[in-house]
Amino acid sequence: MTHGFKAALRRGVVAFVGLVLFHTSQAALVGRDIHGQAVAATAPQAVFIYDDVANLTWLRDFAAGGSLTSADAHAWVDQLALGGFTDWRLPINASPLVPGCTVTCSGELTYLWKDVLGNATTGAPFLTGPFVNLGLSNALWIDESATSGFTSVFVLGFGGNLPGLASSSLAFGVVRTGDVLSPITPVPEPSAYLMGLLGVAALALRRRRGVRP
Repeated sequence: MTHGFKAALRRGVVAFVGLVLFHTSQAALVGRDIHGQAVAATAPQAVFIYDDVANLTWLRDFAAGGSLTSADAHAWVDQLALGGFTDWRLPINASPLVPGCTVTCSGELTYLWKDVLGNATTGAPFLTGPFVNLGLSNALWIDESATSGFTSVFVLGFGGNLPGLASSSLAFGVVRTGDVLSPITPVPEPSAYLMGLLGVAALALRRRRGVRP
């Protein structure tokens, strides 16, 4: 086996592994409608996007809460009741590391931006996957309290967290731990209804015959 062939083989293996990781990350995002039913992530009725690797459910629209200050964004998320859940929050700087994280693990939003969506460390164009209005704001709030008028923001072009004025008006992502998937109750077939009625009728007949005048 020649040196050139070995080098080409190594490059092919690296490319294949990268392709597998890319598709694995993309396949991790699945859609849920407002009732928690499974839909395609890009379907018009998809309200939530579930990451089955990190076990996180994101609100698909990153402009759902508009542009607010840090305090108002926290208040908006705290009162949010959607899909039957009230434990929505801003993305946190997760510790321990986000499950499934391979590129960068400094927080849930950084993980989504780089690891799942595949954005580079810096610069545009931005890859936003199935999300709506992600990229309209150059910075997003994360779940940190303001200190001396400053707090951390996630800067898209930087691909990470930087200090920002808590009084700024910014968009924000909304997330919760766990899936919002609702079980589907099977609807009985017409034949099942018929068999049930026949069974009830037979039982009633047996009881009637057992009654002496």
